[in-house]
Amino acid sequence: PIGLDERNGRGFAPLAVDALAALAWMGGGSVPDRGPHGAWVAAAVDRLLGLCELDREAAAPGYIERSGDGLSRTHGHGFATLALAEAWTMSPRTARGARIARVLPLAVECVERSQGLEGGWWYAPRKSLEHEGSITITLAQALRGARDAGVRVDPATIARAVEYVKRSQKPDGSFRYALGDPASSIALTAAAVSTLNAAGTYGGKEVEEGWAWLFRALEARRDPAAANAPNPLEPSSWKQDARRLYCRFYERLYVAQCLWQHADRGVFDAWEVDETRGVLVTQSDDGAWHDPQFGDAYATAMNCLYLEVPLGILPIFQR
Repeated sequence: PIGLDERNGRGFAPLAVDALAALAWMGGGSVPDRGPHGAWVAAAVDRLLGLCELDREAAAPGYIERSGDGLSRTHGHGFATLALAEAWTMSPRTARGARIARVLPLAVECVERSQGLEGGWWYAPRKSLEHEGSITITLAQALRGARDAGVRVDPATIARAVEYVKRSQKPDGSFRYALGDPASSIALTAAAVSTLNAAGTYGGKEVEEGWAWLFRALEARRDPAAANAPNPLEPSSWKQDARRLYCRFYERLYVAQCLWQHADRGVFDAWEVDETRGVLVTQSDDGAWHDPQFGDAYATAMNCLYLEVPLGILPIFQR
């Protein structure tokens, strides 16, 4: 239902992109069947509902997945769960809302059931000894959205996820890709602080040191003299790796969320002026933004969500 070609990037993640598109339309003020993009929201939500495994005897009841999509996996499940939670919060008293009320608790149970022994999550909907920070962040924010929508979420699951995020912090204040992984970045640090905020932690050592590192890293990036020099705040392996390039849309959104939750509104305002200018001048005449990795639908949805953060229409963006 996206209205943009899902396959024009090297990576094909239609479930995640469907969910992000639904969130972007809702973040602009539309809800299912109402608003300028109401029909598109309704189609996206219906698709997500139809992709949920409702059979409690199945291998992964409550799991939301799309056939042929080998990339979205639990990232996609997290974004889809968040999209359903936001749709239900914004439009609960409808026939579609009743369907969401049946599906959303199952999706939450799937997240709870698949939490790993370390408190994080991995790419498959089952317990694992493996774990990864960006998946953990996506699923933790989905749980926050579901809890805000009125779904019961096990407090122990949230607490273990928060501890996982905290333990992923390095001594310099940045946050790792995963426990035991030396790599950290602006994107991961902003997402981690945003997740701690979403769980109700707005201060304390981890948050304050995360913000301090983030401010230093953003300032270092703005320094033209350092543009081609190794950034001491980010491992050189990440600067050379393609991962650092295709995370730019992800990074922008989570930095915005992180700074938006700062007690001083001026912190966000000062950062977003140049960031928004850069976003707007790169928009194509057809309204899209381009990303060779995951495609234009992904890039456009992520940039729309970034621009919508200060609107506060999505419950997840409210201060």
